[in-house]
Amino acid sequence: MTDQKRTPGRRGTAPSPSRSCDAPAPRTPRPARAMEVTRAVRPPPRSTDHLSHVPVVVTGDGIAVEPGFLRGHGTQLTAAGVAAGGGAAAAAAAAATPDDGRALRATLTGVVKRVNQLVAVAPLRSRYAPQVGDVVVARVVDIAAKRWRCDVAGQQHAALALSAVNLPGGVQRRRTAADERNMRELFEEGDLLSAEVQELRHDGGIALHTRSLKYGKLVGGVLVVASPALVKRSKKHFHLLGCGVWAILGNNGYIWLSPTDPAGGRGAARDAMEEADESDGGAADGGDAAAPVDAELGVEVRLTLARVRNAIAALDQQFVAIHAATIMDVFDASETAGVDVADMSRPAVVELITATARERRVVA
Repeated sequence: MTDQKRTPGRRGTAPSPSRSCDAPAPRTPRPARAMEVTRAVRPPPRSTDHLSHVPVVVTGDGIAVEPGFLRGHGTQLTAAGVAAGGGAAAAAAAAATPDDGRALRATLTGVVKRVNQLVAVAPLRSRYAPQVGDVVVARVVDIAAKRWRCDVAGQQHAALALSAVNLPGGVQRRRTAADERNMRELFEEGDLLSAEVQELRHDGGIALHTRSLKYGKLVGGVLVVASPALVKRSKKHFHLLGCGVWAILGNNGYIWLSPTDPAGGRGAARDAMEEADESDGGAADGGDAAAPVDAELGVEVRLTLARVRNAIAALDQQFVAIHAATIMDVFDASETAGVDVADMSRPAVVELITATARERRVVA
């Protein structure tokens, strides 16, 4: 038998006489143009050096502490043997072990805050924490015994008592059983209203009141939901913007936008009410703050409302403080750049129209 090398190929076919059996066929190198194009199109990642000083932790991460520390909100003492993970997490857990052999770990994702010996973790996003005197925009979710339960974006629903609202006509008298039966004539489920935080109870409950001409039922507008941390507490939360739109900046992040009263005089009346409330302690008689809707809104008014709404959404997306000045900065920038209302939510456009608002320094 003669030894003969077989070349890979189809079974039963003889090797080609023009190609040598011992030398492999030369391969043509694959062009690298596709890879070069991919590298050219994909932008380099952003540098995060400017964020390296921010102590951000996730749930289970160890927090480095010193002897004599005080455990604050968002932290928990665990056994040192419980591993938080491998690599950097294990090193952080070792550094977070105090003298008693227990480790301080984060129970939520947020930023580490240190005040003297107190170590706490502030969440990146949190619910609304009310304070007495806050102006809020609430939505009625339920009607219970002599009270309305309202959503204010807090840890629990707020309560608006029947005795904390003005009766029709501003009548001052004790509430009766007939008033309790007719509660839906004032506010029903799904209604929006503006109110003020009257009391914070020991169990975390929130009590509201609308005993002022400024507060009451809201109709004929649009509701915008933003982060409560962006709406700063100020002396005035009812604004008439330069574009002719009423804005109620609720401390709970609910912002109400409505067109100017076509009858006129609404702005002067509301300013007079605010001055009167400041002088007599906030007590006033009257009905609600619902602007009458006498006619169908025109296209220009609707576009203006939509532009203001998108301006607030852009500020919320960029985490910029929301007040009358920054809203008008974004509104004017979008009109100057010729940006259509429907394009204001694009990421590139948001960066452009919020540039002036980001540079503004808000004096607390």
